[in-house]
Amino acid sequence: VEDVIDPVSSLDIEKEVEQIQDEYLLFRLQEYSIFCVPTRKIPNIIREIGRLREITYREVGEGTNKSMDIDEFDPYFEQIFIWDNEAKKIAGGYRVGKGRNILKEYGIKGFYIQTLFRIGQQMIPILNETIELGRSFIVKEYQKKIFSLFLLWKGILYVLLKHPEYRYLIGPVSISSTFSDLSKALTVEFIKANYFNYELAEYIKPRKEFRYKIDKTINMEAFLRDTENDTGKLDRFIQDIDPSFRTPVLLKKYFNLNAEILGFNVDPKFNNCLDGLMILDLLDVPMNTIEGLSKEINDSSILERFKK
Repeated sequence: VEDVIDPVSSLDIEKEVEQIQDEYLLFRLQEYSIFCVPTRKIPNIIREIGRLREITYREVGEGTNKSMDIDEFDPYFEQIFIWDNEAKKIAGGYRVGKGRNILKEYGIKGFYIQTLFRIGQQMIPILNETIELGRSFIVKEYQKKIFSLFLLWKGILYVLLKHPEYRYLIGPVSISSTFSDLSKALTVEFIKANYFNYELAEYIKPRKEFRYKIDKTINMEAFLRDTENDTGKLDRFIQDIDPSFRTPVLLKKYFNLNAEILGFNVDPKFNNCLDGLMILDLLDVPMNTIEGLSKEINDSSILERFKK
């Protein structure tokens, strides 16, 4: 395990934030600014993001175990990040890849998700209208503020709404390696019963399948009936077996927006964490979410796409 790099000079970071202010700021809310910027424009910020990702992931038993988490996809992806204008710190981030550009330049191999799943050619028309998400993190001191995650989400939704040529979001959601196999298996069964897209799943094959057997003592029918499609009920059911269990916040957030899962994969490069492959169709997102976002950041232009 390598030691994580030292923090990048805050002056260098502030200078870069200054330089991207005009062109790449998505919006400001309270003391935070949300940016979406090509990685090549932010040589210092990306190092700091790589450092913060690695620290944040290690804290939950994941991470690359390298000195910073930057991979071969970062250079041609863009980074969405939250900048705290008062503390002069990065509070969290996501990376996004624009599917149309990725396909033109690199084909399916250009997507990070194909390192986890084999993706059939039939997915190309969808990938062409897809923004790929990944590497989400919120720095520890900001995790208590539920606001942080919502800010990132608003950023992503905003990018999608601002680019009419994109309709879908796709990306892996990790279900941490620290949960017991039984908890993971029950989560998978719950998702397959409620939030799984069987049609598209035909074209997606995990590179390392999650194999599991469910204990005979568990009545699956009763489990699925009692939990319905409610992640809160899922948490309560599993906590009897595995008290530390919580459905990952991101997964809940995705499901509230009507996202679906296309497959599951075990990621040996990420401490064997279990990944679900999530797809979200903008046309399925509840309208009140989009209206709320447009009001909050005072940009009614994003509603244009929905005026029939």
